[in-house]
Amino acid sequence: MILSQGKYPFGTIITRMSDGDVQFVISTSKEGWLRGLTTYVQLPTGTTAAKVFYMPSMNKPAIHAIHSMLVESIEENLKAGGHLAIILHDLLLSLRDSQYTQEVVIDCNLTDYVTSLRGDTEQIPESKTAAEQGDAQAQYELGLCYRFGEGVAKNDIEVVKWMRKAAEQGHATAQNLLGNCYYQGEGAAKDDAEAAKWWRKAAEQGHASAQFHLGLCYHKGEGVAKDDMEVVKWFRKAAEQGDADAQYNLGVCYRDGQGVAQDDADAVKWWLKAAEQGYASAQLNLGIRYREGKGVGKNEAEAVKWYRKAAEQGDADAQYDLGLCYAKGIGVAQNAADVVKWWRKAAEQGHATAQKLLDAGAGGVRDAA
Repeated sequence: MILSQGKYPFGTIITRMSDGDVQFVISTSKEGWLRGLTTYVQLPTGTTAAKVFYMPSMNKPAIHAIHSMLVESIEENLKAGGHLAIILHDLLLSLRDSQYTQEVVIDCNLTDYVTSLRGDTEQIPESKTAAEQGDAQAQYELGLCYRFGEGVAKNDIEVVKWMRKAAEQGHATAQNLLGNCYYQGEGAAKDDAEAAKWWRKAAEQGHASAQFHLGLCYHKGEGVAKDDMEVVKWFRKAAEQGDADAQYNLGVCYRDGQGVAQDDADAVKWWLKAAEQGYASAQLNLGIRYREGKGVGKNEAEAVKWYRKAAEQGDADAQYDLGLCYAKGIGVAQNAADVVKWWRKAAEQGHATAQKLLDAGAGGVRDAA
C-alpha cells in the first residue's frame, strides 16, 4: 500500500510503500545526479538495499510516467497477493530490456532476500540459453548476473567473457562495462589501452558514461596519448547528454583554459548544470564564483546557497567556506554557533584550517566539544 507520495525540488517525485514486512521508497528525478529512478528497500533483516537505473535521454514527463507505471504495477501485484520484495526484484529485472536504461543494478541484499523467500537454489539464469545462441542482450544480462551474483555465483571472469561477446556485437552498455573491467583489472588483467578501446566503441554510439571516461583517458594519458582537445570533445558530448561528471569537468576545462579558450562564464554555465543535479564539487565552485563575482555577477546570498548545498552533502571545503560566511557575515548574519557547527564538520573530515581556527577561537568562536 502507498504510505505517502509527494513532489520535491528538482522535479523529484517520491512514493513510499509498504506491505508490512518491507518498506519501499521510489524516487524519480530529471535533475538528480543519478538522473532517473532510484529505489530504496528496507528489508526485515534491517539491511537497506538501493537499486538504480539511468535514463539520461528521457525528459521529465517520461521519467515521471515510468514512476506512475511502476507504482501502479506494484499496487496491482500487491492486491493479487504478491510480496513487495519479489515484485520489486522482478520489475527491475524486466526494466533491463528498456531502450532507455543504461544499467539496472540490483543489490545482492535484495537478491539474497528474494532467493530465501522463493526457496531457490543456485541456478543458471534463463537468459543463458539465449546468450549461448548469440543474443547480445541476453549475453549482456548474463554478464550482469555474474557481476552481481544473481542466480549464479559472482565471477568476474565470466562477466568479462559475456560482456565481450555482447560488446563484439555492438552492445554499447556492454562495451562500456567491458571498458570498466579492463580499467579496474576485474576479470581480466588491467589494461588501459583495452579500456580506452571499448569505451571509444561505446562512446561513438553515444553512451554518455563511456564518453566521459574516454575524456578522462585523454586527460590522464591512460591507454591513449594525452590530448586536451580530445578531452574537451568527449567531455562536451557527455555533458550535453546530462552527465554531471562531464559537466563539472568541462567547467574545469573552461576555468583552466585546458583544450579550450579560458572562459569563466562558460565554466560557471557547466558547473551550474552539474550543481543542479546535486554535484557537490560544482556547487562548491559556484559558491566561490558567486562570492568572487567571477564569471557571474557577485551575489553573496547565492554563494551561501551553493556552499550550503555542497556542505550538506559532506564537502569539507564547502563546510569550511560556509562557516567562514557565518564568521564574517558574508551573505548571512554573523552567527558564532553556525561557525562552530560547520567548521567542526569540516574539521572532523580532516580540514586542517577549520580545526586550527576552532582551536584558536578565530572570529570569536571556539569549539567547546
